Amino acid sequence: MRQVVFSRSAPARLVDVPVPALKAGCVLVRTHFSAISVGTERAASGGGGFAVARKIIGRPQQLAQVAASIAADGIGPTMVRVADALGKWLPAGYSSSGVILEVGAGVSELRAGDRVACAGGGYAVHADIVMVPRRLTTPVPDSVSLEVAAFGAIGAIALHAYRIGKAEIGAHVAVIGLGIIGQLLCQIAAAAGCKVIAMDVNSERVSRASELVAARGVVVGTGTELTEVLSATSQFGVDVVFVCAATASSDPSRLAATIARARGSVVIVGDVGLNLDRQVLYEKELEVRLARSYGPGRYDPSYEESGIDYPYSYVRWTEQRNVASFLDLAARGLINVPPLITHRFSGSRPYRRRVRISKGRARGAVDYCCSAARRFCPRQRTAPHRAYRSRSIRNVGAPACICEM
Repeated sequence: MRQVVFSRSAPARLVDVPVPALKAGCVLVRTHFSAISVGTERAASGGGGFAVARKIIGRPQQLAQVAASIAADGIGPTMVRVADALGKWLPAGYSSSGVILEVGAGVSELRAGDRVACAGGGYAVHADIVMVPRRLTTPVPDSVSLEVAAFGAIGAIALHAYRIGKAEIGAHVAVIGLGIIGQLLCQIAAAAGCKVIAMDVNSERVSRASELVAARGVVVGTGTELTEVLSATSQFGVDVVFVCAATASSDPSRLAATIARARGSVVIVGDVGLNLDRQVLYEKELEVRLARSYGPGRYDPSYEESGIDYPYSYVRWTEQRNVASFLDLAARGLINVPPLITHRFSGSRPYRRRVRISKGRARGAVDYCCSAARRFCPRQRTAPHRAYRSRSIRNVGAPACICEM
């Protein structure tokens, strides 16, 4: 079968691998759709093509470990170990959907033929057939297409972040960073009765969010962000700010603290810098929270791998229940995913379109999404694929694309 893999030091590639052996507590799923979360997968792959030295410098938290290893063993053996770690091929993808082919021992709530949404890095990967633990597999309502269900895990990230923020009905909510997770967060907040302010450096993303949920759109970088936010909140500021951007810069999180009201909340969803001004946090008595992935149960082997569920009365929203809740919102028409999908690629022929670049800049959202999908849905061959790496492409683009397996 086909599977997309990536390395932190090389472009992604499509390889032939054996069908995974079914284990107890798991199900075997024939993938129909696999969602491509461009920002997350680009970050996981490290962009590809960088030298080992640049990789080390890009990870300051690991630099001390490398220095200690050089002091103890010498630079030669250390660089060999680092290169080996960066060159290891890993599966790509973490949010997909399909139909169950077979259920493992101990799985009674699912059966062959069920339509399911799959979640989890290393499980819900870009592959023809995947083996997924029962707690990372969620039945899909009849009224929800498998294409929409493929975004179940991504939607659960947005939903868990919203729950962390504890935004009340009628609250002013700002979302900074309008990739796929930010766009879904805008829709979730609007469905919950909040007044949404959608913010991004890209005016096209701002327009898209404003159209889908009647949000107040604010383009970041104009210098009028605070003025516009205060105007929309009767000069009080935002009750809850969700930071969904992905950048090493602390500018998005600092902006969040600036536009939040006194005693408001800032929820960090994306991988952003957190070099915040303590004086601002102190004067406003802000609460800063970090949202971790899909919700309770994530990264807990006893939950994800052993299938031990958390008590419903004590942990209402586990990661599996968050996925189910997101699919329910889609079934009731409160979440609209299709407008966020700009490209649909066949697993066997994903390159029907070419990237158009004029004077080093991408011409709109189509080019960025197509280029990103090229990295993670390469042609059906085993040789590495070379992707465009124009800097301008990184700041232009549609929230998501999807690969049909």
